Amino acid sequence: MKMWKKLLTSVLSAVMVFTLLSTGAFAAETNSSLKTPVLSLNIDRFDSSEIGEYLNNKGIYLRTSYHCAPPIHKVIGTEGKGTIRVSPGYFNTFNDIEALINTLINIYNFS
Repeated sequence: MKMWKKLLTSVLSAVMVFTLLSTGAFAAETNSSLKTPVLSLNIDRFDSSEIGEYLNNKGIYLRTSYHCAPPIHKVIGTEGKGTIRVSPGYFNTFNDIEALINTLINIYNFS
């Protein structure tokens, strides 16, 4: 949970860089220890698949595009580019989160 807070705090502190689209977990689950954080975002001026390819080349793996739910992208305004979905898990480290944050910021700064 501390890694999740670090990631969310970093993204929110750079609101001019990222469009935070959602955060959440399995809403029906009441036991917080069983919930998994999910962060859906975009970086201005980029298609989500471009970001995913760049991150993959850096050894950072996450989900991009429509996440098996194309109709919702009309509602959230991401039709045609999808989103970047990050969901840190048990095996992720603080170094993984720092690498993701720094790489996302670098992508934006060098665009």
